[in-house]
Amino acid sequence: MATLPHPPFPRSGGVWSLELLGVARLVRGGVALEPLERKTAALFAILALEGPTPRSKIAGLLWPEVDEGKARRNLRQRLHRLKDVLGVSLIIPEDTLYLDPALEVDAVCLESLAFTGDYPGALRKEGELLGTHDYDDCLELAEWVELARERVRRVRREAMLAEIQRLEAAGDYPAALPWAERLLNDDLVSEEAHRRVMRLLYLMGERAGALKAYHRCGEILRRELGLEPLPETAELARTIDQGAALPHPPAAQRPRIPLQVLRPPTLVGREREWSLLEEAYQQGKLVFLRGEPGVGKTRLALDFAASKGRVLLLAARPGDAGIPFSSYARSLRESLAEHPEWVAHMLPWVRAEISRILPELAEGVLPPPLASEAEKMRLFDALGTLTLSTYADGERVLVSDDAQYLDQASIEVMLYQLNKFGRLGHPGGFPFTIVTYRRGEMDPEVEQNVFFPLLEAGAATLIDVEPLEPDALKALLHSLEDPLLDRLSPALERYSGGNPMFVLELLKSLYETGQIQRGLPQQLGVPGKIGFVVQRRLERLSPAGLRLVRTAAVAGVDFSSELAGAVLGVSPLDLVEPWAELEAAQLIFGSGFVHDLVHEATLAGIPVPIKALLHRRIAEYLEAHRAEPARIAQHWLEADESNAIPYLLEAARAAQVTYRLSEASRFYEQAACILERLGRSEEAFASWQQACATLLRFDTGPRHEAALERLFALAESPQQRAQAHLAEASLAGERHDRERAEQSAREGYRLALEAQDPSLQAKLLTALGQALWLQGRTEEVVPLLEQAAEIYRQTGDERGLAGVESNLGTVLDQLFRHQEAIVHHGRAAERFAVFDDRLGTVKALHNLAVSHAYFGLAHLALEYQRRAEALLSEVEDAQILALRSAGNLAARYADLGEYTRAWAELERALGLVPEGWEWARAHYRTEKVKLLLLLGALEEAQAELGAVLELRAQGLGLPDDIFKVALTLQAQIKAWRGESPHPELSQAQPLSDAHRPYNKIRFMLVKATLLNPQEALPLAQEVLEFALEHQLPAVELAARTRVAQVLLRVKKQRRALGHTEAAMSLLRTYDPTDFYRGEILLTHCLALEAARQPGRLGHLEATLKWLLETAEGKVPPLYQKSFLWQNPTNRTILEMASQQGIA
Repeated sequence: MATLPHPPFPRSGGVWSLELLGVARLVRGGVALEPLERKTAALFAILALEGPTPRSKIAGLLWPEVDEGKARRNLRQRLHRLKDVLGVSLIIPEDTLYLDPALEVDAVCLESLAFTGDYPGALRKEGELLGTHDYDDCLELAEWVELARERVRRVRREAMLAEIQRLEAAGDYPAALPWAERLLNDDLVSEEAHRRVMRLLYLMGERAGALKAYHRCGEILRRELGLEPLPETAELARTIDQGAALPHPPAAQRPRIPLQVLRPPTLVGREREWSLLEEAYQQGKLVFLRGEPGVGKTRLALDFAASKGRVLLLAARPGDAGIPFSSYARSLRESLAEHPEWVAHMLPWVRAEISRILPELAEGVLPPPLASEAEKMRLFDALGTLTLSTYADGERVLVSDDAQYLDQASIEVMLYQLNKFGRLGHPGGFPFTIVTYRRGEMDPEVEQNVFFPLLEAGAATLIDVEPLEPDALKALLHSLEDPLLDRLSPALERYSGGNPMFVLELLKSLYETGQIQRGLPQQLGVPGKIGFVVQRRLERLSPAGLRLVRTAAVAGVDFSSELAGAVLGVSPLDLVEPWAELEAAQLIFGSGFVHDLVHEATLAGIPVPIKALLHRRIAEYLEAHRAEPARIAQHWLEADESNAIPYLLEAARAAQVTYRLSEASRFYEQAACILERLGRSEEAFASWQQACATLLRFDTGPRHEAALERLFALAESPQQRAQAHLAEASLAGERHDRERAEQSAREGYRLALEAQDPSLQAKLLTALGQALWLQGRTEEVVPLLEQAAEIYRQTGDERGLAGVESNLGTVLDQLFRHQEAIVHHGRAAERFAVFDDRLGTVKALHNLAVSHAYFGLAHLALEYQRRAEALLSEVEDAQILALRSAGNLAARYADLGEYTRAWAELERALGLVPEGWEWARAHYRTEKVKLLLLLGALEEAQAELGAVLELRAQGLGLPDDIFKVALTLQAQIKAWRGESPHPELSQAQPLSDAHRPYNKIRFMLVKATLLNPQEALPLAQEVLEFALEHQLPAVELAARTRVAQVLLRVKKQRRALGHTEAAMSLLRTYDPTDFYRGEILLTHCLALEAARQPGRLGHLEATLKWLLETAEGKVPPLYQKSFLWQNPTNRTILEMASQQGIA
């Protein structure tokens, strides 16, 4: 994300223009100013013709004689002087310099006019580029200027030639002749130019003049080259001399490229890869083909697929990534166009679902947007059903080509189907699938988190496709059946590095230029780079063909004949010939490029002014056709960024609706940066505010801080400063930076009062409440939130009220008022659902789960958390909420004795902890230690706990409340080992746990097991009284169990039995929270045995059955033995059963 430390710059407002042809000068309001100094002129020329350019590059070109620091200072000083003299910033002085888009430049107009076919207009732009300046003292700059001059000359030559052809076709020979003579004077040894002059003179009736032109041609050729005119020139002279009719000038013929070069007949050098593909096919594994661009991944995949049956192709293209389902939808359209009968046989529900991504399939009204995970799965099932139905009529293989361009939704569909159908390629299952992608260009997260786990699980095979070995390259050339190619093998191997695509493109170029017999030319550009070769091939296209291929390159996934016609201002019929030319040259196939490398090379070779013009026209076309706002914005960003703003904001809102939060924040940031550059500060502030609000949901790192910095920099009024403080308080709260959160909230509230903004006051009261809650000052929070709620009621802000209800419920939970909290969380969930606020609903459901768990209703808690998790799956980039959900699910599963599931969720939570959140990682590691102790894995628990305690020892910011939990666990481990737990208990005692009040209860309950009975009993009774006072059944379960354990130690069996019976009664309705159910059951067994109660064996049998069922079905297999025999509670149950003779 770009930051803007400087103020906005005054723009030209369209009254300025720049002349670079001839005398370089600026023009203001039609009045030419003094000529530009030569380096200033060069600076303008570079930015006009090259587009945005880094300062370092420009400074090095203009001042090569000094070091980089001095050159950059010279550039900075020149820019300041230029702004001071002109009063406007025609050059925007950022790290990358660029011209004010409103500045009109004659050299740019020349290229644009020629491109659009306005040849007379282009030819009116006279003069040499920077014609009055030379740069012999700056060699690299001089070289750039000469290349730029030649570029302008070439555009003029092409414009002249096209204008001559137009005038001749119109019969206006006198108007065409001066241009033909000018072309000839530019290149006197060009026989084509001589013939053109001869032809025009003869058509004008000047036979003698035409013959004189022929004799002049001969004299020049003999004098300059020692050659006679070519036969076709002499034949034209004879026709003129005889007064015969002239044939129409033949259309330029593109030399024929042999069919074998266009499509090599055999696949060579891929025996190893083919064998690995065959092995994967037999095993029903997914295959990843990975390699460099042009190495032959697609050819290998398609040839192998075709050898096994019919091929289903899912081809991704550059630009797909930002548009959900774009890759899948395009592939589906192509398949349905080829097989229209599939539509007729489609099940009604399948057709209805697929119409979500292919609206043309809808029969009547389109289905509503996806609103739940279940609805998304139904869509995925419909796509899978269609794939299976097309697979039913015979063997098929799916090839997903160029997967590095796939959009996330298409990847998700494909993986869902692969996971659902399991083994690939068997009857009734999913087709055998090959995925190709470029090495180093696949999203690392997809490769690491999706592809590689499939490899590790043995469900997939990765095949690296390498360049051809020299012998294989020789075999490829031999297969092309042209004896001239065998001698080229060594040179081609050196130049191409064994890349088949590079080899074939070079051969096409040699055939097109007729150089195939002479071998490789001396200058081929950088070895291993295909761009130079493709550029040489593009230069030989007709003007219409070149315009069309450039349009295709800039349009990318949006390219179509309709778009091309609109952009180029021609009818569809006018595109037939150039389109055929591009297909014959094997540059375009259908509506896309034959290869991404050809696309990339074409795009790289388009002059900046032409590229900007095409982006503008494409954006206007897409606007008219109501395309995706993100696509429109992308084109405007390359043409005129001010026009991109409304589409960036629209794209951001659209991304928010579908919970693509990373995209949404990026769009807001882009819009804000542009608005700042344009000096539209209030709009920029609003965009940065939206960016901060969106980032808060998933990113609290440096990117968020940078956005917050810009927000403060733009804040001017008390209201804006209050809003900036609100954003800062929210960020600090998410980071648990308690003091910063409080300070920002208090200052923001003061400013909101000054601004007399009630809604903002309520938000800042809420933020202040959160800051105080983080500090453990919970009692102070309730009145703040109640005050905020009242403001929202008075202003009718139901959405704001929903947020306060949610926060108030959380605070009441901390005050042990769970029944009240449940009411508030329920209201919040209802209100959020009305607004379709899924994030708010997820948070409210999460809080409902916590409240019910605290109250001892673990099954209900799990139900609420599962609902939150299902809804969360529809929200992209919500890493923090996903982390909390995984941790909460782990706790709920542990409360219910589902230890395998609890383990999986804890591992997921640890994998979701953001970088830098060591306190969160420590929290979930302590939770893992608790689980490991339950599973009897004492040594593993100690290792995990040691890592947590080391954070505190190294001063890495382990909060007191988490440190207290860690010390309590360490005391337990030491007691189990027969060591004294008192040092850890003493160290933990004074640490604050105000932010986590249940930690204090747990500490007291653990301490009661480690102290002598005289100290332990009052402690356990204190917890019991607290539970009874606050009506906390889950705490009462644990407290009664602890009291009973202490009473049994002092031989007060009857009193102990009273407590265990009360606990067993509670256990019929409530569940323990963060307390092992086995302890409750065992303590009752011990109390029954001590009191010699008649039902003691029955209860022991039931307890044993519960334990064995838990171990067998709910404990990870690795820990089943340790769970039974290393967990002290479970070992006691087993020993008691053995003593009583219970099997």
